[in-house]
Amino acid sequence: MVRVVVVIAILAAFGGGIAAGALTDRGGNRSTRLHLDLRVDRGRAAPFLRRFDLAALNTGAAPDQIRSIDRPIFDTPAQARALLPASSLVVGLARGGQARAYPIDLLSLHEVVNDLVGGTPVAITWCPLCSSALAFDRHIRGRVLTFGISGLLYHANQNLFDRQTRSLWSQLAGGAVTGRMRGTPLRPIPLVETTWGKWLHAHPHTLVLSIRRDSRAYDFTHSHSFATHLGEEVSDQPYGNYTDKVSFYFGRRVRGIVDGSRVLGVIVRGQAKAYPVALLRRRRAIDDVVAHRPILLTYDDGALTGAAFSRGIRGRTLTFRPAGSELVDRQSGTRWSATSQAWPKRRISSMIGRSASPLAVSSYSTLGGVSA
Repeated sequence: MVRVVVVIAILAAFGGGIAAGALTDRGGNRSTRLHLDLRVDRGRAAPFLRRFDLAALNTGAAPDQIRSIDRPIFDTPAQARALLPASSLVVGLARGGQARAYPIDLLSLHEVVNDLVGGTPVAITWCPLCSSALAFDRHIRGRVLTFGISGLLYHANQNLFDRQTRSLWSQLAGGAVTGRMRGTPLRPIPLVETTWGKWLHAHPHTLVLSIRRDSRAYDFTHSHSFATHLGEEVSDQPYGNYTDKVSFYFGRRVRGIVDGSRVLGVIVRGQAKAYPVALLRRRRAIDDVVAHRPILLTYDDGALTGAAFSRGIRGRTLTFRPAGSELVDRQSGTRWSATSQAWPKRRISSMIGRSASPLAVSSYSTLGGVSA
């Protein structure tokens, strides 16, 4: 399985054992305590476990303190217009004839949405500390799992837990790292990270996760305030205080690139490689080979979207160059769109959809954890 993942790293440690936190009901009332299964003597071996160090876990919140959305409510584009400008960032999923958009600012408050799209049970995950968006199939080992936020961080990346076994799952490692399900991989599902306006143009009949009917709707009509060394500051971004300081928190260099740099990360057959977004923005298209597989990396400034594709199409390997707002392959001179969205014109994703496939997810963040 090939997937696009991105990570951010911090140096911190947390002793393993059993993590516990107060479980809240849908009315916000604290009830029974929730225990996570952090045992590592269960499950099965898996490649993604080789570099996962349980001692590097640290606590960011109590289990379930950040509430997942387990019964998502959706609006039409007309209903969402007042609270969702065209420039707002969303992650989009099109599957089985259905299209859904999930506003990133809303995801920052919940981090996980357990949904059913096109008949497939999916988990839409967003780590606001890493800016990494990934979707997974929730049908795992014969049953459908429901995911929540454990409150534990691994190099600043979120760790999920499933409510059925309370095993711990790493978002960017893409599998269970503790408990009964340890060693079980998550099956990624392709997502697009872009602006609401671009997604709506490509999918005019899309539904969008409701802001106005969410329990945190108040946060979208009132600015956030937080204390700094300069006094109180106000922002309309839930993590504004954090994102403004990413370059300060993560200033070390890894192979000449600052930890705080945003990257598009690709994993192909277990081999990982990171591409600075600044470089992608300048070049717009990069032909490369990862794990002996020819790939294409693209970036679209207008859609704020990066994507990765296989260059092996219909039995041959293509190479690409920018041409205005599109790309041209050097073998046939065909013009292509530079993103993975379903544009009404000829595009890379439509051709690959008949032979290979996009490499999975458009998601990027800072560099640190790629080298951790």
